[in-house]
Order: sequence, then C-alpha cells, then structure tokens
Amino acid sequence: MVTKAVILTGGPSRGTTFRPLNLAQDMPKPLFPLGGKPMIWHQLQALSEVSDCTEVFLIGFWPEETFAAFVNESNIEFKDHFNVRYLREWQELGTGGGTYHFRDLIAKGSPTAFFVIHSDIACAFPLNDLRSFHERHRGVGTIQAARVNKDVAHKYGCIVSNENALAIHYAEKPDSFVSDLVSTGVYLFDVSLFSEIKAIMDSHYYKQLASEEIGFDEEILRLEQDVIRPLADAQKMYVFETDVPWRPIKSAGSALPANALYLGQYQSKQSKLLYSEPAESESDHAEIIQPVTIDPSATISKGCKIGPFVSIGPNVVIKEGARIAHSIIQRNTVVEAHGCIVYSIIGARCRLAPWARVEGQPFTGDESAPTQSGICILACDVLVTRDVLIRSCIVLPNKSLSTSAACQVLL
Repeated sequence: MVTKAVILTGGPSRGTTFRPLNLAQDMPKPLFPLGGKPMIWHQLQALSEVSDCTEVFLIGFWPEETFAAFVNESNIEFKDHFNVRYLREWQELGTGGGTYHFRDLIAKGSPTAFFVIHSDIACAFPLNDLRSFHERHRGVGTIQAARVNKDVAHKYGCIVSNENALAIHYAEKPDSFVSDLVSTGVYLFDVSLFSEIKAIMDSHYYKQLASEEIGFDEEILRLEQDVIRPLADAQKMYVFETDVPWRPIKSAGSALPANALYLGQYQSKQSKLLYSEPAESESDHAEIIQPVTIDPSATISKGCKIGPFVSIGPNVVIKEGARIAHSIIQRNTVVEAHGCIVYSIIGARCRLAPWARVEGQPFTGDESAPTQSGICILACDVLVTRDVLIRSCIVLPNKSLSTSAACQVLL
C-alpha cells in the first residue's frame, strides 16, 4: 500500500484575517511558529507516523522561494519517511483546483489513497485512525469531523450523517443551524476523487454554457462547496468523528490557543521538544513553568519567570526579572528588565523597555472558535516604552508606543 498527502497552503492574497501577524514579507501564515515549529511542520510530523506515506505535496500560490528553505529542511528531517515538494499553482485555483490541477503527480505510482489537510488548523491528527476507518467504508472520501459548540457551528462546514457514518448533507458556513458536527479540514480520498471532480466540473461547465454566463473559470474549484457538498448529496462521503484536540487558526488571536494545544501535546507525548533546563543551580537560571519551548539561540537571564504555555523564538533576549506566560515571542525580540507579557503574541524585532507590560485576556468561551478576541498582538518592529501598559490591543508594524492603551487597534 502507498499513501500520499496534500497540504493546502493558500496564497499571499488570502488569510487577511490573520493580520497583522502575516504583514511581514518573511512570515507567511503557513510558516508562522506554533510550539516553536512552523505551522505546517505539525502536519508533516503527523504524516511521518503513517508508515506507507511516500510523498507530501505543499500546494499553493506562494512564490517558490517562500517555501524553499522549509522544504529543504523538511526533506532532511523526514528523509526516512517521505519526500516533500512544493507545487505552485499557475493562478489561484481554489482549495480544490490545485489538487485537481496536479492530479497526475498525486496519482503517480498508484497510491491507494491520499490525505488532504488544510494548513491553518492545529490538531492531534489521528491519521492512522482516519485511514483505518476509511479502509472499512471505502467511500470516495472520508471527512475527519468534530463536535463544536452550537453557537459557533455555523462558522464551519457542517455535516449531517446517518447511523452508518455516511454523510448525507454538507453545508459550508450555513446561515442557520444545521449540525454541531463540523469538518476539521482533514480528509482522506481515493484516487477515484479525480474522476468525480471531472464529472462535477463538466456539469458546471455545461450549466454555465446553458445560462450563457460570462466569466466562468473552469479551473477554479472550492474543495468544500464544489466537491464535498455534491459528493455528500450523492452519499459518496463518510464521516470519521473524533474527539482529539482541534483548533482552527483563522484570526491572529486564534494562534495562541493553537500554540497551547501543541505545547500540551509536547508535554504528554513529545517532552524532548520542550525546553530542557540547564544543570546549573536554580539561582543561575530562569524559573521555567512547563510547557515551554525556547530556541537554543535565545538568551534568558536569571531571575526571569517563564511559562506556562510560552514559545520563544530565535535570538530573543529576555532580561532579568521579566515575566512571560501564555504567549508567543517571535525572533529577535528584546524584553528588557522586569517587562511583563501575558496572553499575547509579540512579532519579530519588537522591544519592550524596562517595566513595560503587554497583556491580553485569557481564552474565553469555546477555544475551537475560529476567532479569539482579547488577545494582545504586536506586529513586527514595535517599541513599547518604559512603564507603558498595552492591554488587549492589536498593534500594526513599526509603531512606537509611549502612552498606555487598551482595547484599541493602533495603526
């Protein structure tokens, strides 16, 4: 048996809800660090546990150089498992169009099935369980699904299934309540999907001709609306319901619960990925409350208190007496003495002067909601001057903040 995988990465004109974290030219959303690793590294890590997965395709509309370094590093790290390759769409083809456009590469070697995974989700990814379920039912495809709060279900792709786990209806972000069972953005398809897509596209094409509608682009295809919905109506899709931790990553603030999810997984299953405290006596280093990841190039002074649920990136400097909890600190940021960061995301090359404080609010309500309000977010190259408090604000790049602010967007 041979399995392949597709990770949908989108493109530079998408993901505007993730601003201001993706405003930096060198930080596309799929590479944003979660748990100290790029967002899509976690999908690769999960796929490495699928024993017969031989090839992973990153499909999107980003320039080739965007993923060049990541692909090279991944091919070294996962060389014993699979080959990683980036495939650039010639134009934006939609979430289903890119997969169909590269169908010959995906089908090469006659794989028994292939995964399709969105890049902007955080999950425990029970891919082997998903595959076992798919092999028992053998529909055209299987949707990994989860239960969410009924109040937010309409923000997702909602699924209605019968007692045999057969999908009988799919609605993408319906106006009214349909079901609290939603797609998690993880799918497993047979290669027969491509013939089904061909039939769907032919049907769309002839309908457009009959209506004489101008401007129809037969290459653009939305996976959920244009493919999964008609397949569900035709009862060719099955639903694998799981209760593993899952977080969508739509808004910038939603990156923080996603980061906490991965750090929690490290603590229970991959403790080697967490920060390992040095052998010196306690008085010689910071107080660490796990789970925490700290890049080896970061400098952490004694007397700091860091954690829980903190990720610190490359070349970050944390001075004596600083306090950081429930936060992401990106590369080349400096936190001066006695600075405090709580429930916040700090972009690259920021600086907090002594006694500066940046704080958001704890996660409230359903952590699987696609947005999280109250998280404080500093984009890249922001300076917070001495004794200033920034609370639950979104700060755009290249700002110098000399007065305190709360619950504002600082342009």
